[in-house]
Amino acid sequence: MSELQTHSFEAGQRGKPDELDAGIAHLIGAYFLERNPLSRFDLRVSGGFVEKPVVRVSGEISQSLFALPS
Repeated sequence: MSELQTHSFEAGQRGKPDELDAGIAHLIGAYFLERNPLSRFDLRVSGGFVEKPVVRVSGEISQSLFALPS
């Protein structure tokens, strides 16, 4: 009788998808804070693979991020 082995996608070489999503959100958030340390934002990042890698970024950002730098 042969054994059935299952492998999770999260066990891949690139790390867990949740960690990748969080890393992307942190990089975007760091950029926003660099532009304006008083900015407020709520980011949601999700990704997957549909014939090629897909990353979706959504959320809300404060109006102060749209102001031109002086």
